[in-house]
Amino acid sequence: MRAGPGSGFAVIGRLPPPRTSDGIAFYTEVEVTGSKDGWFRIDRATTDVYEPDAEPVVAFRGIGWVSGRFLGLSVEGRRLRAGPFEHAPVVVELEADASGEPLQVERLLSCRANWVEVEGRHRDRHVRGWTEDVCSNQVTTCP
Repeated sequence: MRAGPGSGFAVIGRLPPPRTSDGIAFYTEVEVTGSKDGWFRIDRATTDVYEPDAEPVVAFRGIGWVSGRFLGLSVEGRRLRAGPFEHAPVVVELEADASGEPLQVERLLSCRANWVEVEGRHRDRHVRGWTEDVCSNQVTTCP
């Protein structure tokens, strides 16, 4: 985690490695409040083991920046668009591959409101586009 949006800014913290419970790895989840040049501003990071009596562990509070190379999510939707709005042209129609995943997200690039720009692999080709149909929940699929 850096003090600003770039590798030239001071390191102000580190996100912890995945936390394991019953053989399942739980990654740190961040609250994104903005983005710039492939970096994401966060104000909180927690690790949750999704057990009834376990509280999430707060790993970071404050303002920090993390490269989109180190963040992940699942794209639930079937389309990537050219821009962050519903009527933007569709640039990629996503279909699930043999693993059941419509898109293997490799990097987050930007965000605007509920939209996120991603790049990754789909059916052995590199793709890039915007979607608002994402899920960061590690245990279940999002509605």
